[in-house]
Amino acid sequence: MTNFKRWLAVALTLVCIVVLAVACVPPEADMPVEKEKAVKVGLHLVNTGAVAGTTEPHGRGQVDYLRYVNEELGGIEYKDPVTGKSERVMVDVVWSDNSLSIPRVLSDYERFKAAGITVMTIFPNSSAAAIGRKAERDGIYLFGSSSASYSPQMHPPSNFTASNINIVEQMGVMLKWFKDRWTEPRRPKVGVILMAGPFHKVCGEALPPYIEQIGIDSIGFEWLELAALDSSIELTRIMANNPDAIVMNHTIQVGATVIKDMDRLGFKGKTEFITAHSTTDAKLTPALTGDACEGVYSFRYASLVNEDLPGVKLARDSSQKYTGRDLSSGYLVGFGHTMVLVEGIKIALEKDGYQNMTGLAIKEAILQIKDFETAGIFPPITVDPEWPELSRSVKFLTFEGGEVKSVGDWFEPPVIREWMFGTQ
Repeated sequence: MTNFKRWLAVALTLVCIVVLAVACVPPEADMPVEKEKAVKVGLHLVNTGAVAGTTEPHGRGQVDYLRYVNEELGGIEYKDPVTGKSERVMVDVVWSDNSLSIPRVLSDYERFKAAGITVMTIFPNSSAAAIGRKAERDGIYLFGSSSASYSPQMHPPSNFTASNINIVEQMGVMLKWFKDRWTEPRRPKVGVILMAGPFHKVCGEALPPYIEQIGIDSIGFEWLELAALDSSIELTRIMANNPDAIVMNHTIQVGATVIKDMDRLGFKGKTEFITAHSTTDAKLTPALTGDACEGVYSFRYASLVNEDLPGVKLARDSSQKYTGRDLSSGYLVGFGHTMVLVEGIKIALEKDGYQNMTGLAIKEAILQIKDFETAGIFPPITVDPEWPELSRSVKFLTFEGGEVKSVGDWFEPPVIREWMFGTQ
């Protein structure tokens, strides 16, 4: 009996050891797994402040497209350059709202850099110029989105890709479009309205030679503050010279002010009124000005928000799904430009691999983009490595019955760059 008890004790001990050993081995589901791959992207947004009416939709377009990539597409799919296998990488989005405050832009830049972010979206000019040379020294790529363009402080070569044409070319494309449609034998007279800020002030010196070159008589420049509430004096001075057209580049808010003042002062219909992409909006402008905006012209870098195109539909559906808001032109541009950024990330992944991913690798990939399709949001995009811009062609529109209506196909702007280098 004693031997039986002794063997029983030994058997029970062995069973306990086996049970404990099995219990100490974690189940397969709890075994360490490879960390999810992600590319970090920093977004410098302007969601609040004096220009938010123009800039906030651009930021939402960026955020929502990256959300669409993660949630609907399961990340960015690419072919690994070593294994040849299809892989996916998520986009780790970190964003900030700088309200167009340069100290906040600088602070956000350092915060993004400390987080290991090597590619950042940026706009507009002042923000890009504030961190441009620093980013170049740090090896960080700045992807201009929506309204970021080149300035005297930052022009190629740099670690910056502009989203569209520079401010002088923006004015030039409106002047050229007007002059191309002019049919009278005399020289037309044109007045100019701009923002009273450093990045518009350059037009005061750089634009007059172009105006003279294309055979237009300038009747002067008027400058409105960032948050101007009345333009009566400026409009009265311009209209005293009987202009054939007024071209304007400013914010949506001030654009609405000028449009209403034109109507109130009895100037509507007495001259052609042409505005830049940032000065009107398909929904906001009619809502703010009513019938006063009828016949006003403007241009866009993207297709119109009411066009039946796959990319426009995707942006429209995404805006409704993620924020419950109607599609705006600013949102569409931000959405479409972020498509280009994601394509650049994909090209860099397939060339250099995930482990070698850097901001400069993404920059080099962006410079290789040729005839990239955005499902109709933009014309096919080809990036010029010597002067990298995403959008040069523009589409003109007019307001009619509270809606926007296209008045032509894509229009090419003039090249006006000499002023940036001090050689004019």
